[in-house]
Amino acid sequence: MKRLAILTLVALFCLPVWAQTTLEAHPCAITLAWDAIEGASFYDIYLDDAFVVRLSDGETAWRIDGLEGWRDYKVSWAARDVDNKDLDVHIENVTTEGWDGEYVWVNTSDDDNDGRMKELRMKVRTIDDPVYGQYPEISIVTGGVPYRFFPIFDLGQEVAGWIDWDSDTDYGECYRQCAALINTMDINPSDWKLDRVEISPSRVYMAVTSRAMIVFQAHTDSTFEFYENGEGRRCLRYTMGGDDVFRMVAFMNPVDGSPVYVLEEVLG
Repeated sequence: MKRLAILTLVALFCLPVWAQTTLEAHPCAITLAWDAIEGASFYDIYLDDAFVVRLSDGETAWRIDGLEGWRDYKVSWAARDVDNKDLDVHIENVTTEGWDGEYVWVNTSDDDNDGRMKELRMKVRTIDDPVYGQYPEISIVTGGVPYRFFPIFDLGQEVAGWIDWDSDTDYGECYRQCAALINTMDINPSDWKLDRVEISPSRVYMAVTSRAMIVFQAHTDSTFEFYENGEGRRCLRYTMGGDDVFRMVAFMNPVDGSPVYVLEEVLG
């Protein structure tokens, strides 16, 4: 804190700002880049007055990940010499972006699970929950209708035990519609239950167990991870996992045979 106080005081006396500095907002992340400062041995970066990292001379870029979307952050960084004296200082406020939007995976093969998986489309919006924090709400679109798949129940909602396959609730309809996309068999589950969820601003996870004829059980893991690809386009990686029963009935990605679908943001 003492170092940061000195940094701020020096800034008030109008030290020159680094030439060609750039600070860019991304979904749940911030990138920084700057020209090297003559005589600098270190570059120290702070976020909301908290120390983030010290970079050595020659490193002139950094990415701060793991942030919340649509939030204001104060970014501070300073060039310091071998004696830890400030050579230059820059302080700037920036608002991150979120993962909100529509994403799609298009099936380029002839294998489409009897027409049900010609594409996989999802809609995403950022939710700020006062109890559980920020997370992306994900709806799977089928037949032109979005069904909220994550979270399939409201967070904190008390739903105990097994849910009947024919449940007339919103979550019952959602489960039937989404299960139909990846089920390659003519047998539907008799009931299902939610086992576990994990949330964060850029990654969510859900585990479900389903039963057929009360005897056969399948355990399914659904992981949704957001990232930017090399071209800066937002992507959603949907990974299915599970036990042997699940792998026997699930429709895998027909392009590479994997349980992974990469959806790209729909532009425009």
